[in-house]
Amino acid sequence: MEEVRNELLQLAGPSYSVREQAGQYVDRLETAALWVWQRTMAACEASSSEEDRRTAQQLCTLLLTDSEMLDVLLALHDIQAAQLFLSFPPIPTRHGKTCSKWDVPTKHLSTKCRESVQTRAGGKVN
Repeated sequence: MEEVRNELLQLAGPSYSVREQAGQYVDRLETAALWVWQRTMAACEASSSEEDRRTAQQLCTLLLTDSEMLDVLLALHDIQAAQLFLSFPPIPTRHGKTCSKWDVPTKHLSTKCRESVQTRAGGKVN
């Protein structure tokens, strides 16, 4: 499990610092998230190997038990939430209240996130 942890931390790199461009930080986090996604999806395929299943199990265990691993993915979540808020600002409803950024249709939101990962990490996402 330590091997999986080290690989994810290496992809995510060091914590954000003021010397680093924000875009580079986001790129690193998205690359790490893409790596996690690819490993877990590989385990879901009918032809998955024992190694794929073991890696996915270790990743799930790490995300549940290792706060540093969880912080990496939560940081990406916070960044994506901020990006979505800029892309889809609250919309006034007919009752004068505003809609949440999460009121965006799921398909459109999914497409936007997938394109972001493909652009930044250069990965193939189905």
